[in-house]
Amino acid sequence: PTNAAMLLFGKAPQRFLIASEIKCAHFHGVEVAKPIPSYQIYKGTVFQLVDQAVDFVLGKIDRAIGTRAEGVQAPRTYEIPREVVTEAIVNAVAHRDYTDNGSVQVMLFADRLEVRNPGRLPPPLTFDMLRMAHRSIPGNPLLAEPLYLAEYIERMGTGTLDMIRQCAAAGLPEPEFSFTDGFVTTVSRPDRGATLESGVDTHDSTTGTTQETTQETTQETTQERILALLATEPRITRHKLAKRLDITPDGAKYHLNKLRVAGIIQHIGPAKGGHWEILATTQENSVPTPETTQKTTQETTQKNTPETTQERILALLATEPEITRRKLAKRLGITSDGVKYHLDKLRAAGIIQRIGPAKGGRWEMRK
Repeated sequence: PTNAAMLLFGKAPQRFLIASEIKCAHFHGVEVAKPIPSYQIYKGTVFQLVDQAVDFVLGKIDRAIGTRAEGVQAPRTYEIPREVVTEAIVNAVAHRDYTDNGSVQVMLFADRLEVRNPGRLPPPLTFDMLRMAHRSIPGNPLLAEPLYLAEYIERMGTGTLDMIRQCAAAGLPEPEFSFTDGFVTTVSRPDRGATLESGVDTHDSTTGTTQETTQETTQETTQERILALLATEPRITRHKLAKRLDITPDGAKYHLNKLRVAGIIQHIGPAKGGHWEILATTQENSVPTPETTQKTTQETTQKNTPETTQERILALLATEPEITRRKLAKRLGITSDGVKYHLDKLRAAGIIQRIGPAKGGRWEMRK
């Protein structure tokens, strides 16, 4: 098989392309310093590498969480837009030089996110051209095509422009592109004091700011938002749904299956090229008007306070100690690798332990 086929579909690509892994590190300061508080090396296909690295960053940065009208999925806004994080990492994986022995490095500092890859801008592109409309010149065409088909990239040279627009919309400086022993993308994090004033919660504390945020904006449940999108875009794909809803493709699949089993929607035609049809709506599942949504949101917000991902995992383990990692991922609307990451963190902290074999065992709370 070719190197591209191994990176796209191999069971263990790093056995043959060792440097294709991604190294992710989180530093509390503004420079590289030991000890490193959090350090992960991810392996797998290019799709798995991107998903794992994005989950690593999103699991470390601050976020504002909206109300949860039903289920465990709640709308959230990250201090660095999810699209910006994803684009920076996808670009690094798709366009790096795979003949180089270096690895992609994702480094989160107190003031910025840096994504480094062993590669250069392909001629005739320049750093100035990245800030204007430019043609797409993939460094690895055999990787770019499948990534495009899987909707990870657009192949239109719009990625860097989208990053600039998203940062501007979030009140962040434009991302910086440079070359320092490899291609470097730098995205600034918001000022910590300004972040707290704007109502963005940290992972350890999600209290009154959620109520302040939801008083100004109306939130819909994930399934209501899906129904709204299907009503206007019946041919929308699962990956596009996930991007629009800021959840994983598996999360979108979970909610689509729930709606299909409930007899609310059905898919007409083949998996590729078909369309969605809304069969029935009930008062509980229909897309609400802004007035009813605002009323429901205010009532629900008084009853529900957001939980961190790890708190939600602990709640599920307490009631279903034999639950599998894959089922946890579906219930939480995140990837299996994201669940593994949080389980490892909880286990390392001595909060949970695994009793019995990997298959057939159970989880036990220690604290």
